[in-house]
Amino acid sequence: MRSHLSSILSYIFIYFILYIALPYSSHLAAAEPKSTSLNSSERLSSSKYVQPPKKSFKSATDQQPTVPVNVGRLSDTLISIVPGVIVHGAGHWYRGDITSGKNIFILEGLSLLTLVSAYFIDTQVNAPPQVSSATEWLYHVGSVVFVMTWLTDVIGSFRGDQPAGRINQHSRFMHVAAGYRYQADPQRSLNHHIISEVQYQGDRWSGHALFNWESGGKLAGVSGELDAWIYRRTPKRLIFPSGLKLGSTLKRWAWLREDLVQWLVVPFLEAHLSLETISSGLKSFSFYHRVGFGWERFDLAPISDIEDESPALINYPLILQSGILVKPSPSIKIGVSIIQDSTLDVRPLNEDHLFWAAHAKIRQSRKVSLEAKALWGEDWSMWLLVAFNLEKDS
Repeated sequence: MRSHLSSILSYIFIYFILYIALPYSSHLAAAEPKSTSLNSSERLSSSKYVQPPKKSFKSATDQQPTVPVNVGRLSDTLISIVPGVIVHGAGHWYRGDITSGKNIFILEGLSLLTLVSAYFIDTQVNAPPQVSSATEWLYHVGSVVFVMTWLTDVIGSFRGDQPAGRINQHSRFMHVAAGYRYQADPQRSLNHHIISEVQYQGDRWSGHALFNWESGGKLAGVSGELDAWIYRRTPKRLIFPSGLKLGSTLKRWAWLREDLVQWLVVPFLEAHLSLETISSGLKSFSFYHRVGFGWERFDLAPISDIEDESPALINYPLILQSGILVKPSPSIKIGVSIIQDSTLDVRPLNEDHLFWAAHAKIRQSRKVSLEAKALWGEDWSMWLLVAFNLEKDS
């Protein structure tokens, strides 16, 4: 245990040495000494009495444009991979973007401090054998931010500075959608579902409701979500805003064959960070993290032998989700995330409570869009939806 802790502390020490040394060396390399002495020919050429050469069509067309320092190059990308996998921000430093490199480096340091704090609490404090909710959240945030800063350095170094894109903002809209869901659940025989959704997004708050019918025609599940921005920073040049959301989710699910009912309420806090504020090469990228601590109840009366009571399982799950949103064009939006879900509604093959999620939305026209979602661990589910947009303004 002490050897692991000492190695982590050694890594942090080297990290801060690099934090001081790398920006200083970059400034030294950029500041090349210039000679102040001029010979006779140079003084003659610099004299104001010497007429400048006449511009010709040939000299104007043959003049090479000045290449900015921060254009994405293959060498920058290679530096961001090695040694950038350890020193995050090395690719930006190498191409001359000192500010972005320093921002990425600082975030890497914060992620390492978060992981060390989680490790110290988990090993030094008298805690139960299982990981507590606090340390689980610290491990999740530290690991995700560590990977995110490295990917930010690699992608930003590869793309270079990107021109300001056209922002296609729809401040308020409402849509109704219908589609199909397949759920690969070995516990159930009815894995085909028909789904419908209603979603509304306002200037500050948004909400949606999802209805799930099993292939037998019975309503199996109803879920909904309501959230609002409590702080938002949206400069005009940014595609994604940065800020904090506060909201809650509600879910009621019935296992029709077993006649079991699950209730789940999860208040959550969600943080968004436009990655353009870190690197100008990620104008269409955003990072988000959601943490929710909920209340869950399973009604077990149908399978219980006790007649005088209504037995139930009560749980207080921790639900964590972190992901990246990408908007490569005004009509396409893609997201990928990782989810840690400690609810009792877990599949037999997903005992580690770890899932990956992905979704894509393609806007076909002003009124119609296509959506696809997927959730997978050891088993998986998918959703296919056709949405009809009813916009109030754009």
